Amino acid sequence: MKLVEVGEKLSSKDIKEMEGELNLSFPKEYKDFLLKTNGGMPEDEVEFDFIENGTSDEDEFEQGSDIHYFYDDNEIMESYENLVDEELIPDEYLPIACDSFDNQILLCLGKGDNYGTIYFADAESEESEDSGWVLSKVADSFIAFLGMLRPAED
Repeated sequence: MKLVEVGEKLSSKDIKEMEGELNLSFPKEYKDFLLKTNGGMPEDEVEFDFIENGTSDEDEFEQGSDIHYFYDDNEIMESYENLVDEELIPDEYLPIACDSFDNQILLCLGKGDNYGTIYFADAESEESEDSGWVLSKVADSFIAFLGMLRPAED
């Protein structure tokens, strides 16, 4: 997948500083992606499928989405701050991309088994007024997520 409109070239030091500011540690595969591209828009439209969680335990359905663009370092920081401050996502989830409808693609950076997993955050759904967006697991890793992306069907 070729990306266009990529951000300014990052160094390992830049990424280390981001991790320090966020108090989060990025998986190596995501660091490599940022070093190579620092975000960007897919040159050709790409999409992926996953099972979306509804607002109750029994609501699960097949869903598809696209990648409008991957965030660069500045967009990551800004989106993270806004979404966490508004309590729409937990603070161990990092927004790394969005789809055409401004739904978020998140990278889980919390300790434990979910570290490095990719989630879809539906911007139009909330579990309750006191909680954030409903999150649906998409892939076990960033590399697995990239492997799911396919050319969009017309």
